[in-house]
Amino acid sequence: MSVSQDTDLVASHIAINSSFCPVLAAGLSGCFSELPRDVCTLVNCDPDDFHKLQVPDDVSQVKELADFYQALLVRRLLRLHYNNL
Repeated sequence: MSVSQDTDLVASHIAINSSFCPVLAAGLSGCFSELPRDVCTLVNCDPDDFHKLQVPDDVSQVKELADFYQALLVRRLLRLHYNNL
């Protein structure tokens, strides 16, 4: 992937012609399916406030949640990178 940072042609090929994006989506889906059913119980938050989880404090308490958050960050960084070609 570091080559794609310097070469627009390689970056375009990876984004358009390879199966990298579906593989990334499948990996994100896999991380999502590993999340515990009730995250709020594990991080001691009110179920009505689940959308207020604190990063990194709450996220780091649950390995599966940390993995999912990392996968989201990777996806976001890749999207930003390839949208700026």
